[in-house]
Amino acid sequence: MKNMTLVLTCALIVFACHKGDAQALARQLDSEFRAGVPPSAPKQMVVAFLTAHGIRMYEDTATRTLRASVPDVERHFLVRAGVYMSFRFDQQNRLKDYEIKAVATGL
Repeated sequence: MKNMTLVLTCALIVFACHKGDAQALARQLDSEFRAGVPPSAPKQMVVAFLTAHGIRMYEDTATRTLRASVPDVERHFLVRAGVYMSFRFDQQNRLKDYEIKAVATGL
C-alpha cells in the first residue's frame, strides 16, 4: 500500500509540474467565457455557451448550480485530468459566480 501511495504521489507531482492540455483548455474556456458571457448573464446564455462547445452539463436545482465537465483531457501514468466547471445562479437565474479549472484524479 505504501508503494502505491508513493507512486500515486509521484504521478500527481509530475502532473502538477506539467503544464498540460487540461490546464490550457481550462484557461481557453475561461477566456472565451469571460469574452462571450457577461456578468449576471441569464442561465440560458451559460447553457448556450456550454452547448456550443459540446460540453456535458447537469443542473443541481437544490443549490442553483450548473455543473459541466470535459473529462479525460489528459492521461498520464496513474493520473487523469479534465476540466470541471461550476456556475452558480441567483433566484432570478442570473449568474452569480463561476469556476473553470483543470482537475487531476488518480486512476
